[in-house]
Amino acid sequence: MKRVILFFMLILLYSTTFSQIATDFYPKQTGYKWYFEITPLDSLNNPISSFSSVRIDSFAVEDTFYGKISNLAVSKSGGINTINSLPYFDSIFVNLENNVASKYLSFLSNIDTSVISDTAFINYLKELEDWYPVYQFSDGIKKQYSIFSKDTTITFDSTQFPIRIEFFGKQEDDETLETEIGEFDCKKFVISFRLSYLVDMSPFPTLAIPLLTIPDSVWIAREKWIVKEFTPSIVLDLTNMGGGMYSVPGYQKISISEIKTAVNDEQIVVSEFKLDQNYPNPFNPSTVINYSIPTDVRGEKQEVRLLVYDILGNEVATLVNEQKPAGNYSVKFDASNLASGIYLYKLNYGSFMQTKKMLLIK
Repeated sequence: MKRVILFFMLILLYSTTFSQIATDFYPKQTGYKWYFEITPLDSLNNPISSFSSVRIDSFAVEDTFYGKISNLAVSKSGGINTINSLPYFDSIFVNLENNVASKYLSFLSNIDTSVISDTAFINYLKELEDWYPVYQFSDGIKKQYSIFSKDTTITFDSTQFPIRIEFFGKQEDDETLETEIGEFDCKKFVISFRLSYLVDMSPFPTLAIPLLTIPDSVWIAREKWIVKEFTPSIVLDLTNMGGGMYSVPGYQKISISEIKTAVNDEQIVVSEFKLDQNYPNPFNPSTVINYSIPTDVRGEKQEVRLLVYDILGNEVATLVNEQKPAGNYSVKFDASNLASGIYLYKLNYGSFMQTKKMLLIK
């Protein structure tokens, strides 16, 4: 009898552990959408409702990105009355393996590198791009784990200062969270960013003096993924570096019901020819290009050609070459066999033609 009880206890223990794998917390089907209200916080962490905006994330595809099987979600933010008419402009990559959910962080994706003359700074940001194990479901409650740590220098008033940039996480006790779309039993994480000033104490270890710590609380629900985030307003103290005190505003992001406006999100009936900027951009080695084909006045299909050229005008890839009806389309471009540099992608449809640039960084 004791053996039978022990057997069932082991089965229960295994089931409990197995149920915490990362894939249990992400939606199963592509096309799933998250709707959020984003509200800035004042210096006392009170919501400033008059400045609230909304955000839509959409689970686009599961594919290989940056060397890992990843869930790619596209994102857009704006006013509640205009959000559905806006294009998706940002991308979020999540890799789910065993008990760890990793995110690919690209610090150049939203920066126009052509306006930055400091190549050393660009190279530094490029070096930071990688997969990071942000949510570690099996690491134990209240146990801090390191996500990223790097020492570097920054220039302030022509003087260089040694600093340490680090991210670390901790899983807190589970919490039940009430939102506009329902009540959820959530895993709660606190993901913190810390900036420290380094003091050489040779022959003793280097002393790191914290200048700024930003704790981001995240609530994750089964098959819903993130349902709330809260980042408090904090003060950046640079007095140790000869600077002053600066306020860094916080924000709250929480799940809301589907946003309905006069314009439905991603309408199939298209009235204009449009070629979107690829995302991510810069990219390595894959990126996604969205385009829209308008309805022909005669109701006929026309030839669609989407081609990629190098900066010298040589054709390097044909992404689309076929007749298509009106609609919104998405195509993946894999540049694994190409060198770093600027590339052009051109869309032709009947008498319509549009060209955009993209940057491949390896």
